[in-house]
Amino acid sequence: MSGESRTPAALAAYRVVDLSDSVGGQFCARLFADMGADVALVEPPEGSATRRMGPFDRRGRSLQFFHLNHNKKILASTGGEPVGDGLLRTADVVITSGGLDEGRALAINPALVLVEVTAFGTDGPLHHWKGPEIVLQALSGMMNSNGTPGREPLYGVGQRASYAAGVAAYAGALAALLARNAGAGGQRV
Repeated sequence: MSGESRTPAALAAYRVVDLSDSVGGQFCARLFADMGADVALVEPPEGSATRRMGPFDRRGRSLQFFHLNHNKKILASTGGEPVGDGLLRTADVVITSGGLDEGRALAINPALVLVEVTAFGTDGPLHHWKGPEIVLQALSGMMNSNGTPGREPLYGVGQRASYAAGVAAYAGALAALLARNAGAGGQRV
């Protein structure tokens, strides 16, 4: 109907920088974008790892990449530091797969919410482990819920554990933003 005003998007006041290269990290950022946040995916010079994930369309473009990055601006990194000081200074949230210098980021923007989405954390005893989807599903217990009781666990198709990680990261980031807005300052999720 004409004449009706649209309700502003819930997260339109927030700026999010997505430096992640995983399904979980990019899905977390997609949820922000879907709720109206200004989200920019910063890709490395060789492109995001999700560009090389199937399924692919007839031209060889990743449908997974398209799905995960819908409603985002796509920016190319020129090498060196993955994100410039200007983006860090104006961001409310930065989502990464690890590797960002947390001290530098928080020195530039003390109110920043830094969200790290990794398979096994960035500083724990297993931080160096790789986490393909089948491993994540197995260790999460998700595979025990698939199939027939008493038989071997079954892999659940798709990226179930990675999408669940993205949702959990999004919920944690929203909680950190609420705490920040109440005076807690920047936080690491």
